[in-house]
Amino acid sequence: MAEQKIHAVFLLLGDRGNPTTHLQFLAEIARRAETPEFIPAWIGASDISNLLELLFTAETDG
Repeated sequence: MAEQKIHAVFLLLGDRGNPTTHLQFLAEIARRAETPEFIPAWIGASDISNLLELLFTAETDG
């Protein structure tokens, strides 16, 4: 078994009034994490504000 370090754990809480919101957030996190630049940017973040920027800043196409 290959050893891999864990660099993040996400906890998503649902809302009974809108039960699919957490799934939408999960899908967006997964989409961003699959981009080649995400993991190096995440690991190289200098502080929490950089991490939040990676998660919550809207991406633009080209």
